[in-house]
This record gives sequence, structure tokens and C-alpha cells, in this order.
Amino acid sequence: MTQHTPGPWVTDNGHAERDGIQVWDTVHGWIIADVVNDQHDNAEANAALIAAAPAMLDALLDITRWVDPD
Repeated sequence: MTQHTPGPWVTDNGHAERDGIQVWDTVHGWIIADVVNDQHDNAEANAALIAAAPAMLDALLDITRWVDPD
């Protein structure tokens, strides 16, 4: 498995350079993503989905261990 920036990740629309939202790593203070609005104004939903990625990965790994404990 490749390495990733550990969570938690949070969204912040106060620091975005453009009309959008940034996703930040709370441990290192790194910018994970700069999510800009599209024609449907989905930036907030897309940023929330990206920010949830570490928690979703943890949940999937837990399920994997539960299904195949070896």
C-alpha cells in the first residue's frame, strides 16, 4: 500500500486563493487540495468528500480485517 498523508483532514474556505475551498492536513498544516467551484457549485461537497478520505480508508481497512482477520 502506498503512503498517504494521515488525517484528520479539514475543509477551510477562508484561505482559498480562488472561489473555492481548501482541504488541510491538521497534523502538518499541509494543503491537501484546492477545490474550486464548478458550474454546479459543488466545491463544498467535493471538499467534504476529499476531507473524509482518511476516515473512509480507516473504515475500509477495519472492514477488511473483520472479513479476513489473517
